[in-house]
Amino acid sequence: LQLRANKYASLKSEYLSKLYWFNETHFFKIKNELIQAKIVDVLRNGRLQVKLTNGKLLDFDIKEIEFVE
Repeated sequence: LQLRANKYASLKSEYLSKLYWFNETHFFKIKNELIQAKIVDVLRNGRLQVKLTNGKLLDFDIKEIEFVE
C-alpha cells in the first residue's frame, strides 16, 4: 500500500530501522580482506552502502560483502 501511495521515504525508513547491523560499526569480509565499516544505506538499485572507518563510502551487490561475527 505504501508503494501505491508513493510513500517511498517512509517505506525506506522502516526498512532501514529493521536492517541487521544498520549504522553499527562491525567487521566485514570483502574479497578475502577483513574491513571495519558500518552500513549506512541501501541504494535504489538494491546495493548495500557501507562507510569505512576512514570515511570512504563503498557500495556492494549481493555476495560481494560478507558479515563477520
